[in-house]
Amino acid sequence: MKTTSFLLETAVALGVISLFFLFLPEFKLHPYYFWLVTLMMAVRYGVVAGVVSGTCSAILFSTLLYASLDKKALETFWDLKYLLEPALFILMGGLVGQISQEKIYRIFEFKERNNQLQKTLFQIEKERALLEKAKNELEKRIVGELTTVTTLYETAKRLESFKLEDIYAGALQILSDHLEVTQSSLYMLENGLLTLKTTYRAGGAEGEAPSPRPQFTRTDDGERPSATGPGRLTYEEGKAVSKTEGLIGIAFETKKMISIREALTSHEFSTLKGGPLMAGPLVKKDGSVMGILTIEKLSFLRFTPSTMKMFSIILDWLSSSLENALYFQTVKARNIQDEIVGCYTYDYFKQRLREEFLRAKKYALPLSVLVLKLKEVDSVEVSKQLSLLKSIYLILKHQLRDIDLISQYESRYAFGMMLPTVQGEELQKIKTKIVEEIHSYGFKPFQEVEKELEFVISESSFSPKMQSEIELLNMLM
Repeated sequence: MKTTSFLLETAVALGVISLFFLFLPEFKLHPYYFWLVTLMMAVRYGVVAGVVSGTCSAILFSTLLYASLDKKALETFWDLKYLLEPALFILMGGLVGQISQEKIYRIFEFKERNNQLQKTLFQIEKERALLEKAKNELEKRIVGELTTVTTLYETAKRLESFKLEDIYAGALQILSDHLEVTQSSLYMLENGLLTLKTTYRAGGAEGEAPSPRPQFTRTDDGERPSATGPGRLTYEEGKAVSKTEGLIGIAFETKKMISIREALTSHEFSTLKGGPLMAGPLVKKDGSVMGILTIEKLSFLRFTPSTMKMFSIILDWLSSSLENALYFQTVKARNIQDEIVGCYTYDYFKQRLREEFLRAKKYALPLSVLVLKLKEVDSVEVSKQLSLLKSIYLILKHQLRDIDLISQYESRYAFGMMLPTVQGEELQKIKTKIVEEIHSYGFKPFQEVEKELEFVISESSFSPKMQSEIELLNMLM
């Protein structure tokens, strides 16, 4: 209860009544002025305020009444009719105050409970904020782990490939994603030299922010790293390094992974200057070295024993994948025919084309090449693709001679045809027959019922000015 408030308010209200009585002659003294003050204080502040304001009102009312009576009336001032009403001020002030006091107590209890609830709510909100923060941290960890697992799975699929370029890209991607390597290279042993196959550099163009992840684009042969993007993965065929010098030479000779920190304990800095920070051999199961993987740029904070351990594990993983892929390439090169479609392989086509080119150049014989490329076949269902490719192959075989060679050409949706002793008008007749025969079947392998198969057929013919079969292939579309 605010004691100062009700005392001040009572004093002000009674003071105003007194001033009106003293200075306004037309102001008549009535008890309801004092009833108003007493009841308002009692209702607002409770029993104590009701009794106090009632007592003050009774005293002031009696005083002013006494001052306003004439001498004759003063003789009866102490009668009950003059004293009853002031006494009622005190009595009713206390009674109404008591009734209001219960409500005041309830309001006070509600306020206390509300304050307690507010404190509890604040504490709960504080705990909720802490839990939310903890949840966000856990989500970040879960997302981070999920991203790591997803990235590792995608890279593992790339290393499971039998395409060497995919394996090269996957190896450098692992170094970038998991070891934060900003520049790395992969060399393969060819003709006694370590030939550079792939290089990754974070932050491709000048002014670009480094990106730890190479960008990939899809081609007919699958995914291949793009030569553009913040993180660049480039192919630099032909560049070779010595297998006996620097950190690369040490790794090649010892067949062990080595860092520049370890090498400096036994080698002069001048022999290692300008080389990689780490180098590791890619070793076959028989112990022979088939290549070297190097790290040229790495954050100083990541140059730790754990990074070197991870690099060693990646080397073992990559060695196994490369050995399997090389074995597959060797076996595939021996197989001259595609067992699914029935035509010859592209490698065999290039081998035979070189032989026929040399024969044509030596004896001045005609030689021509046709290439048939099917459009949008990659959007056709796989089962329909195989049926379509077999049908096209049979059409080509029916139109060509027995001495002509039909093979895959670069992608599975293209056919290459080598035609010895054919050029000019005869070549045009064969080309026209092939086009007419394919159109006559009206192939519609797409989901759109009315959409027919589209294709393009290009040609090139031997010229005595040509120096290699590559020129013959370059003339094709």
